[in-house]
Amino acid sequence: MGYKNEKRQEEPSIIAEQGQKYEIEQEIAKAFNKYYVNMAKNLRNEFEDIQGHEHELGDNGDLSGNIAKDVEDINNRGLLIKSFKELHPKTRRHIISSLKINAAAGTDQIPARIIKNYLNALLQPITLVNLSLQTGCFPEQFKEALIRPIYKTGEISGTVNYRPISLISNILKILEKAVLH
Repeated sequence: MGYKNEKRQEEPSIIAEQGQKYEIEQEIAKAFNKYYVNMAKNLRNEFEDIQGHEHELGDNGDLSGNIAKDVEDINNRGLLIKSFKELHPKTRRHIISSLKINAAAGTDQIPARIIKNYLNALLQPITLVNLSLQTGCFPEQFKEALIRPIYKTGEISGTVNYRPISLISNILKILEKAVLH
């Protein structure tokens, strides 16, 4: 475990955090979740947003505060993208073809290999990307990710020695590439 060329890491079987030892899979997951949420809270508290005021993170790491005012400020500064060009089928085909075939699937568990193998059949349904960009609606399922701890270095049983990786839906990856296009 921990080798750079290793394709798949095993999940840690024991985690020790603040004097507690966790061996049950759910307890290990909760320990990582608690660590990552606290990390997010600490990072968020270190930074001020664009208006110089801070937002507090709730117990689950959710952002509260005056988000509408921040969005309005971003919009007034011209930083908000107000329109997108519809993606031509050729562009959608190129974006889908660029997916990494061995990339892990996110919460929808649809592998990139399936999307790429059935590209012609899926090209029309993938117009949901255009619809999402045109309407500004973002499907709830895309707001979820699987978080996997990846071992860095140090004591293998410490949560601080793992970095979080977010596994997102391959459909969301297509949407992200469309936005960047």
